[in-house]
Parts: sequence; structure tokens; C-alpha cells
Amino acid sequence: MDLLVAKFTLRYNGKDYKAGDVLKGIDDDKARTIIRIADGDVIAVNSTDVESPETGKPQADADIVENDGGIPPVDPKKTVSRGK
Repeated sequence: MDLLVAKFTLRYNGKDYKAGDVLKGIDDDKARTIIRIADGDVIAVNSTDVESPETGKPQADADIVENDGGIPPVDPKKTVSRGK
């Protein structure tokens, strides 16, 4: 299983991984333990996930935007006006 460090820093086997780093080939049981302890700071990713064009690293599932009927993006300059 591959893990993506979403926030902060993860120390694994004496090496520090910062946000955005991917740990590849972690044993599934060990990976689940890391995810449970990290409480959202580390995310499981598949090796088939889409790569981010900016970083070349796989994106986490939460980073992939899908049309789920949520709130559309808003341009603040168009929505905020100065009172006349």
C-alpha cells in the first residue's frame, strides 16, 4: 500500500517524510496502523491514482474534484461589492 503524507511530518523507519511525500510499498497492516494513528494526516493512495501536474506526485482521493452536487467555486471579487 502507498501512503501520502497530507499534513505535518511523519517519521517512519528513522526517516522524516514531510507533507506531500509518498511512502511506497508499505505492508498493509502497518499502513492501516499508521493511518489510524495519524488521524487524517496520512492518506492511503493507489499507485494508479492520477498524478498532479504541478508536483508529479499522486493526488489523494480528497484532492480529486468530482461533480458531487456540492457548492460551486466562487469568485470573491464578483460577489463582494463596496457599498454605494
